[in-house]
Amino acid sequence: MTSTTKTTRLSLDVGLEAGLEKNKGTLPPLLVMGKMRATDECITVMQGRIAAANAVAPAKANWQGKAKAAAQEIADTKQFVSELSQQLVFYYGSTLPETLADFDLKPRKPRNPPSTVTKVVAVQKRARTRIERGTKSKKAAQAIKSPPLETVNITVKSSKVQSTEAGQPAPGPQAAAGPLASSGNGGGGATGKPPTP
Repeated sequence: MTSTTKTTRLSLDVGLEAGLEKNKGTLPPLLVMGKMRATDECITVMQGRIAAANAVAPAKANWQGKAKAAAQEIADTKQFVSELSQQLVFYYGSTLPETLADFDLKPRKPRNPPSTVTKVVAVQKRARTRIERGTKSKKAAQAIKSPPLETVNITVKSSKVQSTEAGQPAPGPQAAAGPLASSGNGGGGATGKPPTP
């Protein structure tokens, strides 16, 4: 037997029920599931199937609407219920903690203050973490400055000129070690020109 969809099955059921109704005056009892079934009984069974199938779509839409409304209501009242529970725990927790069982609530666990050893270990762990990560506070980061420059390299016409200190002018070209020597013939003197032969 081939499989049928819900719509096809409902269509077949409606057709079968309509045929039974139309021909029930002439149709004899039929052997169904080991028993002789009158036409009216067969019609009743078919009508029950059709009614059940027709009720699915409205029920599904109604369920989806109710599910959506419930989810919205839970979301809208979430903070209210949370704060109400906290207030009840605060009100009964310190004086009548056993009363919280009436609300299906439990008192808060007492907070144990950390020991001195725990605090020291925590401080050491934080310091170690800062070292490993290289993190610094804002104040410490602002205290870091660039060191003063010792030399400044300036390139001019493919030549390098060095200054000794930052802000100090670079030394100019060195002068000649001494005056030009004369030839002793009286022609050159200190003019830098060669003597006349």
